[in-house]
Formats: sequence, structure tokens, C-alpha cells
Amino acid sequence: MVAGLKSKFDTISIAQQFALTAQASQRPAFELAFFRTQNAVLDRMDKEIAALQEQQSTTGATALLETQVTRLERELADLKDYEARTKTNDINAQTVLDQITDLKAIASAATVTEFDALKAELVNTLNKIETPFFERFGAPDGLRKRKADALTALEGMTHNNFATQGDIDAVNATLDGISLDFINSKAVTAINRDASFDLSNSTEERVNDLKAQITAIKLEAQAEQTEKIEAERERFSSILTAVSLAFEASQNVTNFVTQNTLVAQKPAPGSVLNLFS
Repeated sequence: MVAGLKSKFDTISIAQQFALTAQASQRPAFELAFFRTQNAVLDRMDKEIAALQEQQSTTGATALLETQVTRLERELADLKDYEARTKTNDINAQTVLDQITDLKAIASAATVTEFDALKAELVNTLNKIETPFFERFGAPDGLRKRKADALTALEGMTHNNFATQGDIDAVNATLDGISLDFINSKAVTAINRDASFDLSNSTEERVNDLKAQITAIKLEAQAEQTEKIEAERERFSSILTAVSLAFEASQNVTNFVTQNTLVAQKPAPGSVLNLFS
């Protein structure tokens, strides 16, 4: 017997004390082991989730769509420029026609100064018309040639201060020729202006539609990835829960065995077991 411990019927033997001490030390040991296991499991989970995140790739599914978007966005930029150009040219062509009408109204000896000033304004308006050498969109409006012809005609036009009716008639004939050319060009320019607006809008809608498809594909892939990640988290959580429950079950069994076999239990008064005590 150990000093201080009870003897035979109401004492605890060295073996019993050792069993109780070992049992008491199990939980701290388990908690340390569980802490280490938990860290290892969480590290593994982090790595597997990181691997899942790296696996997400929608390049194959969106490559063609993104190529189409890039091409259409370049075309849309050109269309916007063309739309702005045709709109400006349509306005300037109308201004040319209006100025020619005003010039014809003041083609007289009494208004030579006003005529020359307005003629200078007409030349300035003509120079504002944009006429690229090559136009990708729309029907040919002929403005490049008609602008050049008009400037040449105006530069060579001599009114002689409208000294005679012949001078007035010659100037009016030149202005009528320019006006007729610009009436024809403006009709085409107006059509191109409206068509470019419609084409620009439809192209922009197509770009937005393709971008929406790309976004939908990426969101779907992200949702699938999120589900996989959540499944991984649940799997690792189940592992830790199983480890914890296994310990608790083992601990309960150990407690039962210890309390009912190693440690002497005093039967309750009147119990049948008292007959054997």
C-alpha cells in the first residue's frame, strides 16, 4: 500500500491510482494531438483549395468569343469615326448649299464686298469637309472629287465686280454647277449617316451580347468551382469531426471500464452486492 492511500476495502491501490492518472492524462494528450492533426488537415485543405482555384480556366470556352469581341470593338471604333464624319459632312454639305443660295442672291455690283466675304466663308466650309482617300463603309458619295472641283471652280471664278449681266450669269452658272454636285453628294451622305448610326448601334449590341456570354461562362465556372471548394471544406470538416467523435467514444469506453473494473465501487446499501462484500 502507498502511504496516505486507503487500505483493502475502502482504499485505492497503486494499480488503480496509475489507471486513474493515465486516464486523466488522456484528454490533454488528445487535445495536443488533435491540435496538430487539425493544423495538418487545414494545411492540406488550403493546398487542395488553392489547386482547385488554379484549375479554373475558361480560356477554351471564351477564346473565340473574346476574339470576336476584339475584332468587333476595333470595327466599332472605326464605325464611330465614320458616323461622326458622315454627320459632319452632311451638315457641311447643307451649309455649302445654303451659302451658294445666299451668294447667288447677292451677285450684283452693289454687293461685291459682301459677295467676296461670303465666298471666303464658302471656301472655308468646303475645307472642313473630310474626304479620306479610302472609306470602308457606306456608298461612295463623291465628296472628295466634288470638294476639289468646287475649290478649283471658286478659285478660278472672276466676277469683274459684276460689271455686266454676263459676269453675273457666269458666276451663277459656276455656283449652280457646284450646287448640283453637292445636292447629289448630300443625298448619299444623308443615307450613309443614317446607315452608319444603325450599323454602329447593332455592332455595339453584338459586342455587349458577346461580353454577356463571356461573363455567363465565367460565372458558371466560378459557381462550379465554389461548389467544389465547399465540398472540400465539408470533407475535411467531417474528418476532424470523426476524429473528435472517435476520441470521445474511446474516452467514454475507457471511463466505463475504469469505473467498473479497476476502481472498487461501494455497493449501495441493501444491494445484493453487499452480500459479497
